[in-house]
Amino acid sequence: MEKINLVYNILRNKGLNPVIEDDSIFVKYEMKSLLINVIEDDSNENSEMGTYANVLFPGYYDLSEGEVPEVLLVCNKANRELRQIKTFVAEDLTHVTSSFEFWFQNEDELENNLSHAFLMISHIRRWFYRELEKMQEESKVIAEYQGQEESDSNGCL
Repeated sequence: MEKINLVYNILRNKGLNPVIEDDSIFVKYEMKSLLINVIEDDSNENSEMGTYANVLFPGYYDLSEGEVPEVLLVCNKANRELRQIKTFVAEDLTHVTSSFEFWFQNEDELENNLSHAFLMISHIRRWFYRELEKMQEESKVIAEYQGQEESDSNGCL
């Protein structure tokens, strides 16, 4: 609980109003509801990497049934191209969540990583929507082309 309190204090010092609940921190940042987890594992205390933490931006995109393939492709692209951010579809295929993950050894590293996490999280939704729109436009063009090709082949025997 010591490290989660450290996160809490850093967020308070940044002018935010975090709430600790069930070993996690909930905080609003730029109109986004974020969840911060700090894994305080005693076996990790002596680890060279330090303590693991993640900042989640849960459920920022709700999927409709027909768009699952495109959304999965955009999540895959995000995981390939964006550093330290994992973007994934919930197991029930209802929404998209992104997570910024990092390790820290001291308060300075924690504060720097939290600042970077908030910066990256503040951009992920816009990036995701832009890439999904591109993917959907490309899918329309391909479908139209396939439809033209099919009608051309039906007219020629």
